[in-house]
Amino acid sequence: MAAILLPAAAIANEFLERSGRDQRPVTPMQLLKLVYIADGWYLAVTGNPLFEEPVQAWRYGPVVSPLFHEFKEYGGGAIRKLAHVPVPTGDDPFEFSLDAPFVPKGDTDKLQLLEWVWKTYGSMSGIQLSNLTHQPGTPWWNARERMKKENVENKRPEESWTSHCVIPNADIRQHYVDLWNKRNARPA
Repeated sequence: MAAILLPAAAIANEFLERSGRDQRPVTPMQLLKLVYIADGWYLAVTGNPLFEEPVQAWRYGPVVSPLFHEFKEYGGGAIRKLAHVPVPTGDDPFEFSLDAPFVPKGDTDKLQLLEWVWKTYGSMSGIQLSNLTHQPGTPWWNARERMKKENVENKRPEESWTSHCVIPNADIRQHYVDLWNKRNARPA
């Protein structure tokens, strides 16, 4: 049976709820990185993605596009609203309402992982989180390097280069499995 995937907005809202609970404001940069990091650890533990949208390698880091667009109005400031997704209200595909999704309370595995990610990474600044996710050899770095190589090989003029690409879940998973192994390595 395939895992039911939530919208990334549900993961974002869990972090925003914790932000309010702990009175620790979160910027869009922090939120995007926390959602990405949570997805990485979830992939490492379960082999499944945490949410349905792909993670893209944008110029300035790993991004879940709908979340970026939801919160870009805040720039470098604290986010003051929840993420919303459209929900159909009837048979007409153009009739919908906006819903602020959360992880179901019965999904304790996801909720425990999100709490651990919040406690581990939630006090880090956007720059600190970016430094973690932008290091050489990370999935974002590798995806950007592949994209640059493809643009050069296809002789595209630099101004028409593709600006972002999807980071494969397999790459994200392997990175976080490797991090897990490093954290738990015992000296010989």
